Formats: sequence, C-alpha cells, structure tokens
Amino acid sequence: MLDAFSEPRITYIYCYKSARTGYTQVLAQAIHYHVHHRPRSQLILQPTVEDAKGFCLETIDPMVDACPTMGERIAPAKSRTSGNTQRRKTYPGGIFHLNGATSAGGFRRIDVGIIYFDEVDGYPITAGDEGDQIGLGIKRAEWHADKKFAIGSTPTLDGVSRIQSEYSKNADGGFFLVAC
Repeated sequence: MLDAFSEPRITYIYCYKSARTGYTQVLAQAIHYHVHHRPRSQLILQPTVEDAKGFCLETIDPMVDACPTMGERIAPAKSRTSGNTQRRKTYPGGIFHLNGATSAGGFRRIDVGIIYFDEVDGYPITAGDEGDQIGLGIKRAEWHADKKFAIGSTPTLDGVSRIQSEYSKNADGGFFLVAC
C-alpha cells in the first residue's frame, strides 16, 4: 500500500479494512514521504476536529520529534505562530492541514495536492449545509496534476457504510489478505 502513495499513476487509494490494522501508521509514513521526498501541501480529514488534534498529538508530533528528516523540516511546536500547531504544520514546499469532517469551513482556503480521508464511516452525513466531505475535499485538489486521495475506514453497517460504497463503486477490487 505504501508504494501506491509514491506512484504518480495512482490517484485514488481505497482502504476497506478491519480495525487496528496499522492504517494510521501507513498514513503517517505517506505524510512523512510527502514532507521529506516530494514536498507538497496535504490534508488529513478525521471525523472530528478533536480526532484531528488527537492524530496530531499521538502520531504526527511524536514522528516529528523522533525522526530527524521530519524534525529538520517542521519547526518545533514552541508557539502558536511557529508554523507547527495541532491543526497546521508548515515545511519547505508545503503545509500539512489537520481538519475534522464536521464543518465545511475546514475546507475553505485550502489548496492541497494530497488528501487523506481517514475513518470516513465516522464522518457526519454532511459537512454543515455544504454536502459530502469527500466531494468537498476532492475539489480542494482538482487543479493539481499529480493529486492523490486516500479514502479509508473500518466499515460500520452493511448498506450504509461510506467506505463500503466508495470501495464497491470505485476500487478495482484488489485486496491484500493478512493471514491470522
């Protein structure tokens, strides 16, 4: 799966997965790749703003602190004006935004080449009055020639699961089986 994040011919990555499979770590490594090797602006959309802040505190900040190639590109979180906050990380060549899917305002003024839609089955039905979060997010990257979208989640209810629907409509049906 990690190879797909660096493959220019792949635009959409769908991950229809069980719980606790390491998908969050895959996203973290893809984010690292696009900060270090191919800098450009990115957005991760979590179900809520609190989830986005948690992802930052539990996954991104420790990676910035522990990994020299991240630490040399993203400033330490010393102040709210440092370019390193719980909702925004700046680095040479881009900005990494962390937002929640509860409000359409989280999409405004954002122009990114990569969007990670995480745990889409936890998203509310709509982002305020403005519609589907995946559709709104895709518009944030429509002018990028090398745009990339990752859409992943643990499915919820059969027939109403957003990842089940996205996967069945759009994915090529490939899967990777990890034996118990």
